[in-house]
Amino acid sequence: MPASSTRAHFRNSWGANFIDGDTCRFRLWAPDERDVDLVLGGAAHKMQSLDGGWFEITLEAKAGERYCFRLADGTEVADPASSAQEREASGTSIVVDHAAYEWQTSSWRGRPWEEAVISELHVGCFTPEGTFRAAIERLPHLAGGRNHRDRDHARRAIPRCAGLGLRRRAALCSAQCLREAG
Repeated sequence: MPASSTRAHFRNSWGANFIDGDTCRFRLWAPDERDVDLVLGGAAHKMQSLDGGWFEITLEAKAGERYCFRLADGTEVADPASSAQEREASGTSIVVDHAAYEWQTSSWRGRPWEEAVISELHVGCFTPEGTFRAAIERLPHLAGGRNHRDRDHARRAIPRCAGLGLRRRAALCSAQCLREAG
């Protein structure tokens, strides 16, 4: 897939997005702020205030550079729309050039949304142990099991989850989890 169509495919209305070559547009929605700076590579750049609570700046950036937003009171915050974080959710964001990824199957467009089943679970409530390890052991049950015996076990073990037909599962760590693991 050519870089230009890849960039167009991944362009968002907010966050950090390359728009041409090394030119990157940074946007943040912060309706309660009067001023916001972009801190990129250690240097602060005043963002333009736009209608509707948006702040924007377009400048040269490199993939892999670290950045954050500095609010009027001096608080530095991560980009809520970032594609990558240096360490944890509240840490520094990383500029990502999605066009740099070399797609192996350019014709693949994902699964249709009408087939999607999305489920979120709270690890602390999902198992009696309340641990990621215990949750991982039960994840196959969410898809209904591989055979009749597995499905029956799932119905007994997790009555509300069995047979949901989940096609994809992901464990989402909280910032607290990442701090404790770090």
